[in-house]
Amino acid sequence: MTAAISGDDRPWMPPRVSAGLAWLLCGASLTLGLLGLVLESLNSHQITEVGVVGIALMAITFPLVGAVVAARRPRNPLGWIFCAIGICYGLTASGEAYGIYALRTAPGSLPGGG
Repeated sequence: MTAAISGDDRPWMPPRVSAGLAWLLCGASLTLGLLGLVLESLNSHQITEVGVVGIALMAITFPLVGAVVAARRPRNPLGWIFCAIGICYGLTASGEAYGIYALRTAPGSLPGGG
């Protein structure tokens, strides 16, 4: 017995909407990655440190590749997975740097810092 798949070959989302969503996720990830780099520099960390550069590169390259793939082939899950990985790395880079800045570098200067 095989699982029945509907014979409907229509895309789950119009191509223009899926391409826009892919590039929106890419832009959000790039923004978060750059925010992380800015906050790391404000934390007096060397931007050339391996961890800082590695996470920033992941937050930039994964969503770019994912957006290109997802915009051209919306049904290909790898494009969307790459976009999600980019968002996760962007959140990691900016979240860690934000926490260090708000709690250690300049306590009370940002929301959530005590």
